[in-house]
Amino acid sequence: MRTKISVALDGVELHALDAAIILQSVNEAAPGWNFSAADRAGGLGQRMTGSQKRYRDIVIQFALDERDPKRRMEILQAVAAWADGARDLTVSYRERQRLRVTLQGLTPIQGIEKWGTVYQITLRSYSHPMWMDQDETSAAISGNGSGVLRIAGNGGGKLCFRAVNSSGSVCASAEVSSGGRTITLTGMELASGETLILDYDAEDIQRIRAGSGSSWRSLLDKRTAASWDDILLASGENTVAVTSSAALSWTVYCFGRWIQ
Repeated sequence: MRTKISVALDGVELHALDAAIILQSVNEAAPGWNFSAADRAGGLGQRMTGSQKRYRDIVIQFALDERDPKRRMEILQAVAAWADGARDLTVSYRERQRLRVTLQGLTPIQGIEKWGTVYQITLRSYSHPMWMDQDETSAAISGNGSGVLRIAGNGGGKLCFRAVNSSGSVCASAEVSSGGRTITLTGMELASGETLILDYDAEDIQRIRAGSGSSWRSLLDKRTAASWDDILLASGENTVAVTSSAALSWTVYCFGRWIQ
């Protein structure tokens, strides 16, 4: 039976590989957490010292509406190539959301002569095992001031920003804060016409850079030691405040994340 959903990696849908592919199910495992704890002095129980989200698996099951064993093998090879590598996964019932995954396993090729054989692809999310909105939630701030970001994702998100220097002077320092967390940049020498960007790559690693056009330089070393590694935003309303030594035009934004 064909499902009424579709699944894609980097925008390429599984069923588009061959008309014989019958997508039967997409099953999502909930992400797991690792907790660490230590004994409480002079009391019962323990205190939690930290928590860490682990990976989550997405299992895709499909069959082939093709009786020729040679053609079945050709289709399975195409599916394996489609699933290989680290990619952005999207499914039709999760509107405008994506999950960064890598291939964890394929069903062994067996029963190639059997028309009803069910095959399985297991995709695993390691770097940030939460679904993420494809569209950013943003707010504009001119000069020194604040704005409000309303995050729909029930897992909150990480604050990003773009700041354009159109002041006519060099900007040496900037500070962004929300929810008691602050990132401060000093000695960055952001020239007039340049843009300052803090964002995250496909593996959820923070980038801080400045420049324009095709010329960009890293400013990770300009973040002060007292700065937080990331500014985490909660689900719902978040007030973001910005200050800088020269007037910048800010866009603060976030991609909401979903726990389940």
